[in-house]
Amino acid sequence: MPEAFSRRRRSPVKEILQAPELLQLADADGPEGSDRFPYREPVTSVGDLLDAQTAAAMASAGAFLVPTLAAYDAIERRGEQIGMPAVSRHKNREVLESGQQAVELARAAGVSIGFGTDLMGLLEDEQLNGPRLQAEADGTWTALASATSVNAALIGRPDLGRVAEGCTADLLILGRNIRDDPSVVWSPDSQRTIVQDGRVIADSRAPR
Repeated sequence: MPEAFSRRRRSPVKEILQAPELLQLADADGPEGSDRFPYREPVTSVGDLLDAQTAAAMASAGAFLVPTLAAYDAIERRGEQIGMPAVSRHKNREVLESGQQAVELARAAGVSIGFGTDLMGLLEDEQLNGPRLQAEADGTWTALASATSVNAALIGRPDLGRVAEGCTADLLILGRNIRDDPSVVWSPDSQRTIVQDGRVIADSRAPR
């Protein structure tokens, strides 16, 4: 929680966050973040500056880590171009350097790791870099699980993120085997067929 919140003012905020129907979000920036937002209930955290102590607290509470490595990488390369102030670019460089380590610490502690990008606006065209960066940090197959079954568990939707009877038929069909060439997932030139709820909504193989 922001430093501006006094302990007296934090109490009603924490009461609201403990409502069972709400998905809690937190920014686990090292031990200070862990102390200010105790992980007594499952929450979702971006975990910019995660350390081992905070990772252990998250694992104990069943919290999820959702890395946004693509945003840090894009801002590092294009921050000045899109008008980001120097102080913000400096802060971004700090989290860029610690982002992959945070994934490693979370994995070692047994934290469930989802997938996100935090990209929008002028940086939205960087989306495909997200899977690549997370695969570099956590391995190709675990990164794919993070983007599918783990994210589905995070939002409480067991019908998503799996290819199984009774699940929603949301599918990404690629032109090559990921086992042979993982870059097929993030290459902009890959052949892709996208199926949403059983209907083909995009097919790069179709004649134009």
